[in-house]
Amino acid sequence: MLRHLLTIAIRNILKHFNYSILNILGLAIGISSFLFILIYVTDELKYDRFHENHEQIYRMNRLYDSNDINEDAATMSFPFGPALAADYPDMIKSMVRFFDFQVSEMLFENLEDSTNVLKFNEEWFYLADSNVFQMFTFPLLEGDPATVLNRPNTIVLSESTAKKYFGDTPAIGKSLRMEEQIVFEVSGIMKDLPEQSHFKIDMLASLSSFRALQRGQFPQTWIWNPCWTYVELYDNITQEQLEAQLADFHLRQYADFKDQKITLYMQPLTDIHLQSHHEYEMHPNGKLSYIRILSIIGIFVLILACINFMNLATASSSGRGREIGMKKVAGARKVQLRAQFLGESMIITFLSLLL
Repeated sequence: MLRHLLTIAIRNILKHFNYSILNILGLAIGISSFLFILIYVTDELKYDRFHENHEQIYRMNRLYDSNDINEDAATMSFPFGPALAADYPDMIKSMVRFFDFQVSEMLFENLEDSTNVLKFNEEWFYLADSNVFQMFTFPLLEGDPATVLNRPNTIVLSESTAKKYFGDTPAIGKSLRMEEQIVFEVSGIMKDLPEQSHFKIDMLASLSSFRALQRGQFPQTWIWNPCWTYVELYDNITQEQLEAQLADFHLRQYADFKDQKITLYMQPLTDIHLQSHHEYEMHPNGKLSYIRILSIIGIFVLILACINFMNLATASSSGRGREIGMKKVAGARKVQLRAQFLGESMIITFLSLLL
């Protein structure tokens, strides 16, 4: 019975070939457009969710409003992070700062082969606190997450960057020189970061390397704000609980800036890619408004394709009255006729999905 109905449905599709092709193409375009948009939107919404503790990680931001300057910034001073972690040890599990010398590129060269010195300008180079691999899920292929950046002048390379400088030879223990001044020892290799990350990192060096350049001490000024600062809260602590303490923290630590209006606040890690367009972002982020518009367009295109499919099906069935009448005279029941048209629609939909 089922085979008979499918055979009749296929025959009718071939009989009304032009109508069938038009219907298949229209539905295929609508479904494929919707699926492409759905894949893109889903990809955008997955940013930074690969970190094991992403729900407890936040970036610290500051809103500065003083002397005709209004600045909503993503960076903090060097002493901010350690001071915050020290003041609230029962809330903050760990703290990590990122720093990039505030330049767009750094020149690195391979010192291992004097006859063939490889030089590259690196855009995605950062320095970070030594516990960065314990807070963030940056999988290491070589090296211990707890110690890989615990010494000055050590550096972790992404897998692709290591191959760029050293090919298939082991990179651990090799040296790279930055800007013809600082020599870094390769202490670890990490997997290339997934696309769904607001971090773009090819090289990650120990932040203590910068301290060594500053005569063993980080800058103590609260005026200079070059660090992206992240905190991980304990599982039983919420964002609201720590933010409630930031006003008191500001009064204590920013005592020299009483005449300046500075508001400290937290931003969830997973909100950064689509909802963060502050001053001094690591790089331009996506926009949630675009995702919403694309989602509406995708749903609209799919609905339009379905309406077009139904209109064409209705127009086709109205032109097949003679065929339906003859089948009724021959003894066909309503259930059989409905099954035939349903079979045709299912085959057209299936072919549209294949396209």
